[in-house]
Order: sequence, then C-alpha cells, then structure tokens
Amino acid sequence: MTNRFLSILIIEPDNDSADHLNNSILGNGNNPIRVENLEKAMEIVQNRNIGLILINLEYFAEGTKLFVHNVKSLLHFKSPWFIGYVSNEAQINKSYFNLNLTDLWLTGSFHFMREKIENWKQIYFERRRVDDFFAHLYPETIISDFYDQKHTDPKKIHDAAIMFTDFVEFSFKTKTLTPERVAKKLTKYFNRFDEIIRRYRLEKVKTIGDAYMVIGGVSESNPNPIMRMCLAALEIRNYMETQKAVSQAFNRDFWEVRIGIHQGPLVAGIIGKTKFHFDVWGDSVNIAARTEKASTSNTILITEQVNEQVKSFFQTTSSKTIEVAKRGGKLNLFELQDFNKNANSLIDFHKNSNLEIIDFKKARNLIIRQLKSLLPVTCVYHNLKHSLDVERACIRYANVEGISEHEKVLLRTAALLHDVGFIHEYENNEYLAVQFASLHLPEFGYSSDDISIIVNCVLSTNEKSVPQTNLEKILCDSDLDYLGREDYYENVQNLRSELYNFGHEFTEKSWIDFQLNFLENKHKYYTDSAKNIRGMYKEKRILELKKTRSLLA
Repeated sequence: MTNRFLSILIIEPDNDSADHLNNSILGNGNNPIRVENLEKAMEIVQNRNIGLILINLEYFAEGTKLFVHNVKSLLHFKSPWFIGYVSNEAQINKSYFNLNLTDLWLTGSFHFMREKIENWKQIYFERRRVDDFFAHLYPETIISDFYDQKHTDPKKIHDAAIMFTDFVEFSFKTKTLTPERVAKKLTKYFNRFDEIIRRYRLEKVKTIGDAYMVIGGVSESNPNPIMRMCLAALEIRNYMETQKAVSQAFNRDFWEVRIGIHQGPLVAGIIGKTKFHFDVWGDSVNIAARTEKASTSNTILITEQVNEQVKSFFQTTSSKTIEVAKRGGKLNLFELQDFNKNANSLIDFHKNSNLEIIDFKKARNLIIRQLKSLLPVTCVYHNLKHSLDVERACIRYANVEGISEHEKVLLRTAALLHDVGFIHEYENNEYLAVQFASLHLPEFGYSSDDISIIVNCVLSTNEKSVPQTNLEKILCDSDLDYLGREDYYENVQNLRSELYNFGHEFTEKSWIDFQLNFLENKHKYYTDSAKNIRGMYKEKRILELKKTRSLLA
C-alpha cells in the first residue's frame, strides 16, 4: 500500500462525534489524532507534523480565529489546512466565515466525510509538492516573507560568508564531450556539492556554467557561517581529490576544482515582478569571485579577513597577493589546508554550530555494502530489500510521529542495521548487529549515547522483546509494516521460502495456521500511527486467511 501518511488532528470534546470522525478518516494512510480542546491541539501542532485540523465550531467558535492565527504564525507556509464543522445547517453562524478557515463542513454520512477528507488530502500533498519545489529555488526566509507579507524586500547583511567554485580548464576538458555528457558530469558533481552544502546549513545561490556559488549567514541564523563555509570547502576539495585518484587509477580523464572564500557585507533578495530569482550583490561578492579565479587546482584560497577569523582552527599559509585595480588596492590571499584541531574539537564545533556530527551517508553505504555482498542467498526475506523497506517505513512513521532530525538519523541507522546479524547467524542475530554497530559506528561520528539508542532499537526487534521508547516502537512497527499493506502475501511468501531454506517446511494448512497465530497472538503495533494506518488492514488479512483456512478444512 503506497498511500502517503497524513496526520489529521480532530478537536472534538464529544466522544461519540470523535468516534464517528475517526471511523470516517481511518484508512488510506490517514492517522487521526483526537484532542478535547484548543490548548491540547496547540501542543500537538508544536510537536507533530499535522496536515489537516478538524475543529468542532459548536464548541470552539470563539477561540478558533486566534488558534488559526497562532498556528500560521508558528508554521508559516508549512501550516495545515483548517476545517471547521458543525452537525447541522441550523448551527452555522455567519461569523464562522470570518475565522480564516480553509473550509466549513456539515458532518454527514461516513462516505461523505471520507470523500471530503481524501479531496483535501490530495490538495494538501499537491501544495506540499509545490512548496518543496519552491524550497529548492528560494531560501525558506524568502518563502515565509511571500507567505506572510505577499512580497519580499532585499536585505542588507553585514557579515556574510561567500564561496565560489569552478572547474579548472573547464572549456578544454569538455571540448570533446557531447553536451549531454557535460551535463551529466556537472550534475554528478553539483549534486554532491549540494549534499555537502545542505549538511553545513549553507545556501546555494546559483550555478552559472561550471561555476557554483554559496552563501552563509544570509538566509539562516546558524552560528559560525565562515567556519561552516571553510569546512564545506574542505569537504568539496577532498571529494574532488578522491574522484581524481579513482579516475587516475583507471586511466581516465578527471576534473579539478578551485575554490575562493570571502566574508563581508552584501545585499540579498529578489528584484523584479516576473521570473523571480534570489541573488546577492556587493563588493564582497566580487572579491570572493576574484579570490576563486586566483586559486589553482584543488586549492582553497581565502582572503586575509577570513584568515584572521579561522587561522586558530584551520591550517592556513600565505599564498599570494593580487591587484584589485578598480578598488585601488591589493588583496592578500591565504591557502586553506585543513582543520588543525583534534577530533573532539571538531565535534564540539559541530555541536556549537547546530550541525549534524554523524556522516550518515557513509555509514549507510557501508551497511548496504555489507548486506548486499555478505548476506546468504538463502535469506530471501531478511535481505537488503527488506532492510531498505524498513528504512522507508521508518521515515514515513518518523514524519507523522514528529521526531527530530537527529533521532531520524539514529532510527534509519537502526533500521539498516537490525538484520546485519543474518550475515553470520539465523537465530538470535540481533546481538551480532549490536557488535557491528559498536565496532563501526564511531568511525562515522556516532556518540556513545547515539550507539546506545541504536543498540536498544535493534534489540527491541527480537520477538521476545517489548519496545519501550518511541524510537524502538517505530522500528518494531516499521519492521512488520507490511502486515497491514497490500504486499503482505508477497512478503510472507518470501518468508516461507526462507524458512524452507533453513529446514522449516509447512503444508498449506499449517502455513495459514502459522500466519494466523502470529497475527492474532504474537504481533501488535505499538505506535498510534501504525495502529491507525495499518491496523484495519492487518485485520483484513486475518479475515482473508480465516476464509482461506475454512476452504481447506
């Protein structure tokens, strides 16, 4: 079942009315959450990702306008849809049309309510798709300005970090390549740059040909923008050096990057009324561009102003002086070589700068390589496909459960790790996955506390364990998410084949009995989200199996 998950908040003090709405909503990936008043609703909105809010205006008409205003002020363009409802037409008051609601309903039949919910759900996800598109075009602050004020004005930033990169001898390197091949290579490199820039919470402004421009401390308020920029530059350079080494090993042509960084005042914003484009202007931008042009292959040059701020944290050396004729002066440039503090200092810096310390992508790649290359071919159920499916389910549940981004990284790590033990042993293999986690995860920046959380999540998937924390519950629900999905029979057929490979053979009757015993007596969903989204479909599987069992009797 591929329905997208959506949490729907019901503000309804009456139990019978809440049950009616809940039954109308359940299914198709919907996760209803019921509260009795607006105060509790605000707590939920602050901690969970809510798509629709249903408000009983017979009880809450007086406070609804302020509630809607507060939610929109908190979430801006990420606000949910607000639906007011009454039980009959006679209760509709003219004032209801001034509450800034998205829609006003008369609660009707089961099918009427389900249809209305599905219509607004479709509109919600279409709006999210558009929002995501604009989030890739403009900084979030610009989008919020448009949402709140219907316009945005250019802003003066006094101390922005600016970085330019381009590829050395780009025209010469690409003169024999087709345009399609050039575009493919640029996409490969720029996609990697984008990942690095995102991780350091910087903002890509644009690409022009092979040039790539980044700013920091302009559209976000995270501390230490110039330090974050320098770390991102080092990671880009190191990535390009790795790519060069691989290409040389296979006797292939390679590209090299040059990078320039400056810090200073600029103006940022959007000008014009059509084909909006976010951009930055000022001498600082021009100086950064000149610094990049003065750089050489796989080298990072920084201006003297930047060097004064970062030299106690980074290894830098004086490089060159260039003329800046139009400004009647000279520019002293330094080469940025590496971070010169120990690992603990780097971790402290990441924490102080609100940066994720964990390199999840590299950890994920290692685990996937292990699963792909070392799992026995007899594991046709507990295989890489299953681990990736559990990871996807974790992401979906994490989004509706409202956990933090850091917790999401830990959860995804546990999802990928939880079946690693099958590489060595079929029974009680969770402890082997724990050993793998303890041995390898510190290499990727996971702290001892992080690893402890991941270990407990992995151990909770053992059939004899009961999950305690919300992350453990999400992982257990994700591990068996398919029990309430349409691909249930495909998954259990793989499980039956795997059990046969390990010496467990079933007749048709005994196999159905095995499934029914597990579904009815052993398995339960732990999070309310899984109960709401998958529970009714799991019950449907039970009824189907019982019907099939009766035909075999």
